Amino acid sequence: MPDIHYAVIHTPGSAWKVGVAAREQPGLGDHVDYYRGLVKAGKLKVGGPFADDASGGIMVFESSVSEAEARRLAEDDPAAKAGLLDYQVRPWAWVFVK
Repeated sequence: MPDIHYAVIHTPGSAWKVGVAAREQPGLGDHVDYYRGLVKAGKLKVGGPFADDASGGIMVFESSVSEAEARRLAEDDPAAKAGLLDYQVRPWAWVFVK
């Protein structure tokens, strides 16, 4: 059975300013700092923005992070609290790994 990791898929939220580049969105730095802290805490395996104009991104937690913890961590993101980013937590089967 493959390892299950919980992924957070981010999309622009109601506070997202249309026409403003992602890196210039107010509050995005707090989002980056929050997830950078989760990397340092050993909670986040990989993450980053999508490289197209639609914006948003994905964060994949370590397999030790439960669904409940993944949801709590996603909710605690300052950008999610501010409405800058919406999120969805999904289970992801880690199958193809080099």
